[in-house]
Amino acid sequence: MHLKDSRKNHQNFDLYRKGLEELTQQLDELDQLKYNHYETVAEFTRKVWKSVLKRGAVVARAQVDIWERISERGVQNDCLGRMIAGCGDPFVNIPADIVESIERVERVERVERYDV
Repeated sequence: MHLKDSRKNHQNFDLYRKGLEELTQQLDELDQLKYNHYETVAEFTRKVWKSVLKRGAVVARAQVDIWERISERGVQNDCLGRMIAGCGDPFVNIPADIVESIERVERVERVERYDV
């Protein structure tokens, strides 16, 4: 409708203003649709990651329980208990041997050139 009216040679500013208001309203509706879409996507994304986090926590808890049971059996089992006791504490910091200087042995070979 507005396209036909704009092709006419006369200028009707009220019609032009009305067309701009309708376009602005349509753009606002489009922005609202985009906002609703992004909010829906964000909501589903939050739900999915919440589920992933919950399942990851269950797996971590299961691993802790398994390792605790293994360590308890190690203390109770004589053979495994001796092996664990013989290894020492893995969390004790043992200072590393630091080499302050590296001795360098230089080897120079003499090459004789023969002129032919």
